[in-house]
Amino acid sequence: MAMASDLDSYPAELSMDEKTLLCKLKIKWESSTWSIRHAKFDEKTAIVFGQALQHSIGVKQLELKYCQLADSGTYHLALAVQSNMSLIKLQLQFAHNLSAQGVEYLAKALTVNSTVQTLDLSKNKLPPEAGKGLQLLLERGSTSLTLLDLSYNHLGVQGTRALACGLLQNTSLQQLKLCSNEITAVGMVHLVAGLKGPTCLSHLDLYFNKLGDAGARLIGAVLKENNSLTVLKLGLNDIGDEGAKHLANGLKDNTSLLEIDLQANSIGTMGTQSLVKALQLNTTLTTLSLTRNRLGAAAAQSLASLLKVNATMESLDASFNHMEAEGLIYLAKALRANFSLLKLNLDGVAANGEGIRELSAALKVNVILEQLSLVYNQLDHHAARDIADALKANTTLHILNLGQNEIGDQGARHLATALRHNTSLKKLNLNRNIIRTQGAFELAQALMENTGLEAFSLSQNEVSHHGACQFAEVIKASHTLKELDLSWAAICDKGMKVVASALSHPTSLTKIILTDNPCQLASEWLLFQLAIKPTNNITICTDMYSELQCELVSRDYTLRQVLQGGLDVTTLAPTKLSASLHQFIIHVLCGMDIRVIPRRRTHLIHSRLVTFLESNLSRFHLLPRNGGDVYCWANQTEWLQDVFTQCQALLDFNA
Repeated sequence: MAMASDLDSYPAELSMDEKTLLCKLKIKWESSTWSIRHAKFDEKTAIVFGQALQHSIGVKQLELKYCQLADSGTYHLALAVQSNMSLIKLQLQFAHNLSAQGVEYLAKALTVNSTVQTLDLSKNKLPPEAGKGLQLLLERGSTSLTLLDLSYNHLGVQGTRALACGLLQNTSLQQLKLCSNEITAVGMVHLVAGLKGPTCLSHLDLYFNKLGDAGARLIGAVLKENNSLTVLKLGLNDIGDEGAKHLANGLKDNTSLLEIDLQANSIGTMGTQSLVKALQLNTTLTTLSLTRNRLGAAAAQSLASLLKVNATMESLDASFNHMEAEGLIYLAKALRANFSLLKLNLDGVAANGEGIRELSAALKVNVILEQLSLVYNQLDHHAARDIADALKANTTLHILNLGQNEIGDQGARHLATALRHNTSLKKLNLNRNIIRTQGAFELAQALMENTGLEAFSLSQNEVSHHGACQFAEVIKASHTLKELDLSWAAICDKGMKVVASALSHPTSLTKIILTDNPCQLASEWLLFQLAIKPTNNITICTDMYSELQCELVSRDYTLRQVLQGGLDVTTLAPTKLSASLHQFIIHVLCGMDIRVIPRRRTHLIHSRLVTFLESNLSRFHLLPRNGGDVYCWANQTEWLQDVFTQCQALLDFNA
């Protein structure tokens, strides 16, 4: 049951039913985003909610996820959307029971509404019959609608046909997402016909639709004539060499497409050669993704020939193709002559040894490349040494991802030496590299001297207590490091306490990740340190904090507000808070006039616990606000005793 103080926060013109419902749904009236999950919108609820939405003039985004929307509920929601003149983004994801009739209700509403720009109906299992409403939406809908997301539904050929008819009449839609809709090549016949109209569609996502080579042929024909598409996603569509050839024929003449995504298809050497020949003529495409295809060394050689002559390609993703050292050598030599490529992804290409040496040599002379990823390539300490040598000379690389390799402590030592000299690298990822305490220690020492790195990750390495102590010094001394990831780093309570103490000092850090470390009280300790020094604006990710953040993020609350006592805890009442969050509230907000609506009735905290907390507030560096009483959710004496025990343990840990 809502408290009177909560209901008073809503405008007087709202009815009591409207106020009560909004309070139950945990909606802040002044918020521009209304996010609702796992709610059942029967007719009565939808009517009351719709009336409240009609009164609102500040809500810009309405998000309903995992909500049950029967036809009657959708009807009244649509009426509210129709008359609301502030809404810009409408999201109805995972909306159980959203039917073809419900889609038609929404479509009719949006023919009147003139403000909604984004409609997200993804992941709703919409049947083919929903195409009728979508056709109405595109033919008669407002010109304000620019993005329509229909991903992960079941439109099929029938629904796609109706959608295509709507596209023929539409002149405002810019982005259409049709990922996983069982379109097939038959459905593409209708869709390409719709694209021949006076469309301004620039972004088309057809990922995972079983298009095959036949569908690629139809798309290739469209690319010859279309001059509006800039982004085309065709991943996971069973496109082989023949289909790539058809796409290449379209790319030769196309002058608008900037990005094409062909990931997870079956393109091999012949298909790559066809694409390369087309892109040697094409002067507009900047981004090409061929990840998870069938590219070998010969295909890599073709791509290398493209990089030598193409002056517009800025991003190439060839990851998870079995190129091996031979293929990498071809690409590395091309990098010496390339003056356009900014981003290169070579994850999982089985590159090591001679291939890495050639790539490192190329990095010494390349003056363009800014991002390089070499994840999952079994890179050892020899490869790390070669890359480190390149970093000493390179002045343009900003992001380097070496995660999930086998660099070890010896490789870490080489990279640490490079970091003492390099000032251009901004982000370095070394997660899961068998780096232990010694390697972590040397990397931390290097960061003390480095003046350029802004983000660093040692996640899933054995940093341990000694490494954590050195990173604590980095936290206090660095003037550039903003993000630090030490999750899964085998840091115990002792090491975490040192890190926490460092966080109480002025630091350049804005985010630190410490989840999944074997410590019991680390989260509480870190939160208290931030309470001591609330001027440090740090996003802190620990197991307990992550759980709390999930509860607070939709309510526009921040950890800062919590620590400063600005959180109205009553808004959390309808949520099934876990025991750890109960304890968090007691630990951090004790003595700050907390009043939490109980599950059954309000209980004053056990007198022994109250006495204990009040007598130790000075040690927590927290003072009671306005001399208020301390209340909590309390159904069992055993739970109160557990809180008492944990508070005592926290004090022992502090000591």
